[in-house]
Order: sequence, then structure tokens, then C-alpha cells
Amino acid sequence: MNKFWEDQLEAGYYDIVLTNGLRKKRGIQSNWHNTTFKKVSKHIKNEVHLDYACGPGTFTGIYTNSNSICVDISLKQINYGKEKYGDKAEFYTLDNFNFDSYQNYFEVITVLGLLEFINEDESVELLNRLYNLLKPGGRLIVTTVNFRSTISLLEKIQSLLTNVRYSNQFITKHNLITIEALFKKTKFNHFQIQKYMNFGIFFSIFGHKVANNIQKIIEILFNNFFGYLLFATLHKEN
Repeated sequence: MNKFWEDQLEAGYYDIVLTNGLRKKRGIQSNWHNTTFKKVSKHIKNEVHLDYACGPGTFTGIYTNSNSICVDISLKQINYGKEKYGDKAEFYTLDNFNFDSYQNYFEVITVLGLLEFINEDESVELLNRLYNLLKPGGRLIVTTVNFRSTISLLEKIQSLLTNVRYSNQFITKHNLITIEALFKKTKFNHFQIQKYMNFGIFFSIFGHKVANNIQKIIEILFNNFFGYLLFATLHKEN
């Protein structure tokens, strides 16, 4: 991964966007993260948890009550997380996280919004390393952008509203077919994948509640056919 995450994002960028959006109750980017985190949190109870590529630690800090460890490549995001959410989790940079010390340790691992930024070989290697960290019967929860959708429109709107540009950072553009093929190359033999987050999210500029209600209607009318994001649960065998 390049220096984008360390050099171009201010410390706590995503946390600030999300918490400001929750306070104002509107904003596409804030509702994007809020919708993702709320969905993932429903699948995590009071468990031993690793949030890999945690950014500033917002998911663990606000959306979970687990015994968590947060790991990220960016030192300034980790330092932000320690300062704001240090009472909710342990924080480590990737360089300081010892994989060998946590073999068969975690009940659940989350990797939210990372696979689109690394290549296939890196993804397979990472998923296999995380498999080794899970207890037998443990779960890995992954979210990644679904590029078989109108995500390019969302990118354009996002670029107009913020100074952050993601288009040049995407390395692997997954869809249902490619993400399934990727998982089949790993140690995981059992997984489920579903789509979520439809174009109702655009209405977040008027309010999160409005957008969420429209998303629910679209999901019902089209039987969850549309989805900007892929949500996958991978299981380690007992």
C-alpha cells in the first residue's frame, strides 16, 4: 500500500466525518460508515475481537463492547485511536503487532474496507494469516466495495463533497464473482456473501433517517438486488 493513508488523511479523518455526520444526522459518507458499522456490529457479541485495518478505531470505539485489539498500518490513526478510544481496545501499528502471539486467539475478526486497496496475492496471504489467528469455529467478517454497481457515480459525488480522492487508490475491483473466487483460494472452506447499501444512500444529504428508509424500501422492492458493498462472513472449521 502507498503513502496515501499516512500522508493524505488527517489523523482521525473517518472518525471525524462519522461523528460530525451523526451529530448533524445527514451526510453520505458518514451514513455510509454508520450503515456499515451497524450492520457488522449485529454479528459481534461480547467476544475476543480483532479489528484489522481499523483506521482511527471508530468501529470498535462506538459500535462494539468486545474485548478488542485494533491494528492499522498508519501510526497517526493508531495514535488518534489510542487517545480517543484507548479505554475500549488495545491499539497497535501493523509493525508492532505480533501475529505469532495470537494464533487461535480471536473469536471474530473484522476487515472493513481493505481488500479493494490491495492486490489478489496480498489478499490471499492476509486472509490466510487471519485464518490462523481465529479460534476453531471463529469468524472473519469482510466488507469491500462492489464494483459491479453504480459505484462510480458515488465516487464522483464524494469527490465533489470532500478533498479525498479514492479512485487512484483502488487496486482490485471486486464483485460477487471475483470475491468468491478469491475466498476459494484461501484456507476458508465456508463463507457467505451478500450485497448491501443501495442508491438510497444518496438521500443522506437530506438526512440519515430519510436515506435509511428509502434503502429499506428499495431492498424490499428489488429483493436486495442492488448493493454498493459486499458483506462476507468466513468461518474457520471447528
